[in-house]
Amino acid sequence: MQTLETIYTFRTRNFCVKVEALPEYDPDLSFDESGETAEMIERGDWLCFSVRASLSFRDSDIAEDHLGNCIYENFRDFRDNIGSKDGSYFSDMVRQVIKEGRKQMENIPTLRK
Repeated sequence: MQTLETIYTFRTRNFCVKVEALPEYDPDLSFDESGETAEMIERGDWLCFSVRASLSFRDSDIAEDHLGNCIYENFRDFRDNIGSKDGSYFSDMVRQVIKEGRKQMENIPTLRK
């Protein structure tokens, strides 16, 4: 899987949350009745990409979430509405992988010292 850009990374001693932009191999522009979106992408004014959010525990992925057909001026704009009351895809994806990761961690037996 080719990463175009790492949009966000947060690390602790054992965990890492990462959000990456990936190529979009099958864009769906069926909503683009005027052709403006396709033209902006073709000219390079906008990017069309997929996003993968992942949570790893000690360098092993334990949760991930994907979102395709993201269209923005640049990869970093995917994060733009962090903290807005309307929410954002970015925040939702990070919350989702943390929630899923917590469930996975509940299934790992505790090791005794």
